[in-house]
Amino acid sequence: MIDLYPAYKPFRNYMRRFAITQSLIQLWGYFVCISENRPLAPDLALGKPSFLDLRQFLHPWDLEILVREVILNADTRGSDGLHQWNSLAEAVNHIRRLEGVPYEKGEDRANVMVDLQRIPHRQFRWQTGSAKRAAEIVRVQKIFGSDALDAKVHAQIGMSMQQTLRLGMAVTGGLLNRPFLNPGSDYSSIGVPPAASHALLNRLTCDLPPLRERTRQSQQYNDAWLYASFPLEHTPLIRLDPAIPDHVFCPVPRYLLNRVASGVFYDIVNSDGFANAYGDAFQRYVGEVISATVPTPPFRVIEEVPYAESKAKLKHGTDWIISDGTGHLFIECKAKRLSLGSKNVTDPEAVERDLAAMTQAIIQNYKNILDAKKGITTWQADELPIYPVIVTLEDWHLFGGHFTGQLHDAVVKTLVNDGIDSAIISNMPYTITSVTELESVLQVVATLGIRTVFAHKTQAEFWTWGWVGFLLEHFAEEHRKSKALLFPETARLLLPEIDTTMN
Repeated sequence: MIDLYPAYKPFRNYMRRFAITQSLIQLWGYFVCISENRPLAPDLALGKPSFLDLRQFLHPWDLEILVREVILNADTRGSDGLHQWNSLAEAVNHIRRLEGVPYEKGEDRANVMVDLQRIPHRQFRWQTGSAKRAAEIVRVQKIFGSDALDAKVHAQIGMSMQQTLRLGMAVTGGLLNRPFLNPGSDYSSIGVPPAASHALLNRLTCDLPPLRERTRQSQQYNDAWLYASFPLEHTPLIRLDPAIPDHVFCPVPRYLLNRVASGVFYDIVNSDGFANAYGDAFQRYVGEVISATVPTPPFRVIEEVPYAESKAKLKHGTDWIISDGTGHLFIECKAKRLSLGSKNVTDPEAVERDLAAMTQAIIQNYKNILDAKKGITTWQADELPIYPVIVTLEDWHLFGGHFTGQLHDAVVKTLVNDGIDSAIISNMPYTITSVTELESVLQVVATLGIRTVFAHKTQAEFWTWGWVGFLLEHFAEEHRKSKALLFPETARLLLPEIDTTMN
């Protein structure tokens, strides 16, 4: 494994010259400009050449690294130089230099494939527009606001999922205007009891010394340095001075909204009965997506119906089947998240576990299809093509990266071990899509039909493409017309003034 520390030390030493509080405030200013499209404060990037576009040089994922390095290395008595363009540019150039170090000694192509797996997880989450972010919040409400999960949220956090999201959006909105927050502020006007808001915001607050230590422990001085976990994402509010407990700071406002939205998973994941409730809620949400995108008729939709293979064995069946006059989609829903060790490809055991889980989902879908074709389910078999689809809650970014070949080999091996002819992959190529992608895919399918879209996507030359890139390349007009926000009524419940017409 590459030892990056000698190359990292000059960057560490450079960041030690800056004052921590002022530097974090300045980085907050760059964040709201770059990631939230707010005007750049006039006291930032001083001396920047007029011809240079800040957004072309500075990216949110660069700023994440700078915030991390300030927390690790900046001093309380340093200078406040990151408002100067030359100082900021030199810091970013250190990051650029370190990005290239793993390749300086001619490491083999495997490193490139590993980075193709890592980069989407680092960058793509920052590249969604306001409509997509609103859709993400709505999705969280529909899944974690389901009866069983909402009860768990209330038990752990002291308020409903809807209240939690409304608080997160209100606080994040305020943090786009100023980086400081009083956790004791009253949010009763948006239906959140003071005791509940105080408890949650304090839960998301960390003093600087333990945050620095946890960040130090998370650092990786190897080729995964860019992708190491950042504890600030879990506790996005920093108490810089313990003597002023009601004065906390948030250098990355998006972290806070993410933490109270999809991050609520970590608050309730260990509660009794979570796994089943979580899987059921996700499956129901996929059903809502189908209902909102696929008109019936001409499409036909069948929900999971358990069936008996024998008197002693009951099977659950395929979660959803969508059919039209051109083909069938057999959809298997998997809410499991990709572990951090797989996202940054640093934990071989985590990679093996996650790929095994995905392999089993694919195999199970094939087995369900074979049962359906035998006529032992409620689905009526015909000669139309069948396309197996695995839908994940978050995007695993499996294709075009490090995992593509590994997953395919594991699927083939498991099929053979289970006595299934591996030619089934050629006859019915599987696809994997996140539910975010599925929302767009089904809108295109509703216009063009199942076979037009899936027969093209499952051709060998396009099978490893991500869905978004494929739709943009081959069905751009239909994709452009698709709605980003499928459930405007839920959006209005969360934030009545939201623009529910945006795409």
